[in-house]
Amino acid sequence: MIARVGLVGLFALSLGACATPKLPLTSMEEVTYLPGAQIPESKVRGSEILEVRTLAKKEENGDHSTREVEVAGANCLIKSDHYTATLVTPAGLRVPLYGYQTPQLSIECVKDGYNKSVAGWAPYNKTMIDRLNTAQAGGLLGVLVIAAYNAASDETNDEFQYLNPDVLLSKSDASVVGVMTPQPMEPTPTSAIQSMEPADPRPMATAVR
Repeated sequence: MIARVGLVGLFALSLGACATPKLPLTSMEEVTYLPGAQIPESKVRGSEILEVRTLAKKEENGDHSTREVEVAGANCLIKSDHYTATLVTPAGLRVPLYGYQTPQLSIECVKDGYNKSVAGWAPYNKTMIDRLNTAQAGGLLGVLVIAAYNAASDETNDEFQYLNPDVLLSKSDASVVGVMTPQPMEPTPTSAIQSMEPADPRPMATAVR
């Protein structure tokens, strides 16, 4: 399913999740196409390098407060309707882009001492987001005009991309299954736009016993 801009399109997507320094990528991987499932080459609209990372909660200061830290060495399987790929985090993965036909990804990661984490990772409409970001210069009226245009526009020729996946691992004794669609955050507020806190773009994992 293609992720779409909601709430009258007034939000831009957050393109970064980790506030702490990131570990260097250990490899750059390519996808392996499934037999008979590759979209014709004429429909490929470029590619994108995803930085696939795994995070875990770490308790600190002895007061039960936690923060998310990056952990390396998780084995991950990335799948779509057209291809698969395997990697060990943190790693780069070059994925093809097919415009409005860019598929949702399934990301499954395992690491010793942690439970398996599975997440769905959907693309977003970059063309719409770029229009909204440009419209901010015109204030609220400009954003509303572009939002209305986006709502009525045909996505066939639009560009779609992915956020970089940050997969949260859990040390609990149950398997973790999460489904993720990139969540929007409000663009830089103008004097006429009320600010909001950005949503966390990582998988919301639910333990299954």
